[in-house]
Amino acid sequence: MFGNRWYDQHPKVSLAVGCIEKADDSLRKKLARIIIKYALKSRISAKRPTVGLFRRWYDKDKDLSLAMEYFKNANEQQRILIAEYIIVYIREGSFN
Repeated sequence: MFGNRWYDQHPKVSLAVGCIEKADDSLRKKLARIIIKYALKSRISAKRPTVGLFRRWYDKDKDLSLAMEYFKNANEQQRILIAEYIIVYIREGSFN
């Protein structure tokens, strides 16, 4: 049904990650800040990924990479909450 990637395990999370991937740089930066802010408030832990090979689409931006680590390290309920917020944020055009 779903792929093996951490964000493919739930359809809302997969949709949210897809939205982030397709967003322009400005929106991606805003979404990264939202995820990081939520993660810090929720005491989700993550280490800033080390600079190395850029294998994933989000590895080139250090803040986005950190945000995605937080997103990945969140528990399932937290991931769904983050995903729902991202989806609503984009649908409502809250970033304009």
